[in-house]
Amino acid sequence: MRAFTLPTLLVTVLVAAAPAWAEVEIYAEQQRYVVGDARKVKVDVSFGRVQVEGTDAGDVEVDFRLTCSRQDLEKCRRRGERIRVVPRIKGESFVVYLEHTPRGRIQGIRAELRLKVPKNLPLDVDMGGGDIFVTRMLSDVVLAGGGGTIDVIAQRERVGNVNVKVVAGKVELWLSDGLMKGGGFPRSIRWQGPGAARIDVDWGTGDTRIRLE
Repeated sequence: MRAFTLPTLLVTVLVAAAPAWAEVEIYAEQQRYVVGDARKVKVDVSFGRVQVEGTDAGDVEVDFRLTCSRQDLEKCRRRGERIRVVPRIKGESFVVYLEHTPRGRIQGIRAELRLKVPKNLPLDVDMGGGDIFVTRMLSDVVLAGGGGTIDVIAQRERVGNVNVKVVAGKVELWLSDGLMKGGGFPRSIRWQGPGAARIDVDWGTGDTRIRLE
């Protein structure tokens, strides 16, 4: 099964008159993909910020932006100029990943992915390091990575299991009737609910917050 790209809006912007402390957007693109018969959405990125919103649509919308610190801007641009979002069908998964990310220390480059995905499909995010925000998903949410912050908002009645394991950082599960905090090493939380979906987090360092509303 191949993913077909619908009309794409591509915008590349260089801001020349920004203050010295500001970041400069060096690349931006918006795309929509048909997922076809895919039964899961997987996001595989090495760094950045990932925001995922579940929707009623059957397509995946991707808003991708790259910014560079104005300090040493040219070097940052050279390191980031080839980074692109590449989608593919792999088995039963629709996979979104970043191609040509720099190896080693990624200094001055910020990548942001905002995705709208079918809310009834399971979501799997594998991330080297960065921040993840997930909302409005009705099926499984599985998050794994090296470090950063995690924020997940889900419907309590849809969730059957929450399993969080974090090496270091604050772990919180917010419920309408109270707050659970993770303890031990690694810090962990286990919770069972009435639904069928699961939320699994296997994380390195950073704060994790899950809110069931």
